[in-house]
Amino acid sequence: MAGGKGIMLADLPAANAVLFGEDQGRYLIETSAPGTVLAAAKNAGIYTQRIGAVGGAALTLPGGNAISVHDLKAANEAWLPAYMAGG
Repeated sequence: MAGGKGIMLADLPAANAVLFGEDQGRYLIETSAPGTVLAAAKNAGIYTQRIGAVGGAALTLPGGNAISVHDLKAANEAWLPAYMAGG
């Protein structure tokens, strides 16, 4: 988990949960230089969108409240063991 951050989609409003879905054509990137990444993607013809910013111990999405990075990490690390246990 890059940067030690992650998210549990069930805890987000549907409008924000879709921002965190990854598949073969969609990825989340955490960077300290978003302008550089966005410019490089644009130059390569790759669509990008900045979805939020982590400041201190919270992730803030546009129009949303701050979400604890600690809680996000805990949820991310817990979902697979819970799923495998049938929970």
